[in-house]
Amino acid sequence: MRLFSRLYLLMLALLLACACDSTDIVDSLDKARYLMSTRPDSSLSILENIDCSEISSMQNNALYALLYTQARDKNFFDDINDSLINIAVSYYEANPNNHIVNLFLSYYYQGRIRENNQLYESSILSYTKAEELIDSIEDYYLRGLLYSRIGIIYRKLYDYESSLKNYQSAFNCFQKGGKAFLEKCAICDIAQSYYYLHRYQDAEELFIELLDWSYQNGEKGLSQDCFNFLLLIYDGTGQNEKLNDLLRSKYYQFCGTSKLTLRILAYQYAKICDYEMSSKCMNTAWKISSTLNDTINIMYQQYRIDKLSGDYISAINYLEKVFRLEDSLVRYSLSQPHISIQRDYFRYKSDNSILQLKNKKLQLSILAGLLAFVIMLAIFVYVIIRGRLRARDNEICKFIDKIEGLNTSLFTKEDKITLLESEVDEMTGKINELYASEFKMIDKLCKTYYETHGVRKDKDAIYKQVKTEIEKLASDKNYIIQVEEYVNKYRGNIMALLRQELPMFSPMDYRFLCFFYAGFSAKAISVFTNDSINNIYVRKYRYKEKILSLNPPHTDLFIENL
Repeated sequence: MRLFSRLYLLMLALLLACACDSTDIVDSLDKARYLMSTRPDSSLSILENIDCSEISSMQNNALYALLYTQARDKNFFDDINDSLINIAVSYYEANPNNHIVNLFLSYYYQGRIRENNQLYESSILSYTKAEELIDSIEDYYLRGLLYSRIGIIYRKLYDYESSLKNYQSAFNCFQKGGKAFLEKCAICDIAQSYYYLHRYQDAEELFIELLDWSYQNGEKGLSQDCFNFLLLIYDGTGQNEKLNDLLRSKYYQFCGTSKLTLRILAYQYAKICDYEMSSKCMNTAWKISSTLNDTINIMYQQYRIDKLSGDYISAINYLEKVFRLEDSLVRYSLSQPHISIQRDYFRYKSDNSILQLKNKKLQLSILAGLLAFVIMLAIFVYVIIRGRLRARDNEICKFIDKIEGLNTSLFTKEDKITLLESEVDEMTGKINELYASEFKMIDKLCKTYYETHGVRKDKDAIYKQVKTEIEKLASDKNYIIQVEEYVNKYRGNIMALLRQELPMFSPMDYRFLCFFYAGFSAKAISVFTNDSINNIYVRKYRYKEKILSLNPPHTDLFIENL
């Protein structure tokens, strides 16, 4: 048996060892993650040197897939294969706890790869999944990146309103995250959306501000974007003076000659009939063009130049080509299966799932509550039935305890000793005189009660008599008035001062305070007022607190005697 146990433990240790990756792999992954934001090239180099076949842990395998995809994206590799990032997505979807950021990043880079494949519908769905986790992501940099990518997709699909909305969200995130340069890039994206929405004045103001900032800070790429769009605005709106000033400005020297600049210069040369220079600019633009949009823009500019020179046949030919190419782009955009509708549906599906889960939890809570209520009700009924026979006896005993406490408070030397001063002794004696006859009767009733102890009928009769006498005594206003007079006489006119300085107190408050100042015990006051002893102590505490908070002139007198 001992041998079997040892073999079992050995096999378990071997299995655990196989399931764990080497320290070198774990350290490499940690180092790659640490360098990702500051040195993505070094991070990629570390990851490329890891042998994937040696990674046995599912968690580390998912982390490697995420980090490798992230590193390639940060090093400007436009991957089109999503098989690796899907490993990370699958793992983190199944294990979201403590991996929310990694799940967010997995969705984000899944969307990036699908965007590279021009699968905009799938890309938006991935980004939307990431967006649903955004409230759990404290990193505003990551939030901004997500909204920026969503804005780019909508811009590619000519949905400039949606694009603008997401760029504005990206700007807010970068601003909160303290990312100054990315904040400026978001402003540039917003300005571009204004341009495409024909809000040229709004766009111009932002581009001019950004152009100056990027020039001052040496950000050439951002300067070129702002410069080119200002050229488009001035050229498209016929602001030739601003256009020429911009081409002669320091910004032109800083930004250099671009495809757009060549097209603009070609048209400007054509306007002054320098067709040789115009043709040179257009030929250079053709040579450096690389995208379909470049081709469309050059053809459209050639149409404008041919129209200006009077070559209408050539102009019409170029315009027809532009229409055909733009038609193909528009058709492709329209072929995307209603991305906004898909996104809204996905959100609805997600919200509906969450609502169903909450409803199930609510139903379980209600059932548990009902069950607990039934159990408590059954226990309560059981206790009531069992206690009903003893309830009256307990009530009588409690009342007799109060009577005994009152009797002790009024007639024993022990309570008098606690008063310490002779004036208080005299006051107590006067009060005792008020209640002497009544307490003789109570004492007699109590003696009779104990002599007939055990006979329920006699107990009930005595209880009713005692209760009647006590209530009669407590409700007699003349007795209460006389007590207050004695209290004023032997307590420095305390009740009169109390009524004068604290007029907001109720008659009941004055009555309770009079009993306290008279030196009655809590039990005695409980009998007089038909209130519980606990409530008497609570009242005494609250009176002290209230008097202290109001701070009348004789606060010390009121508190010391309470």
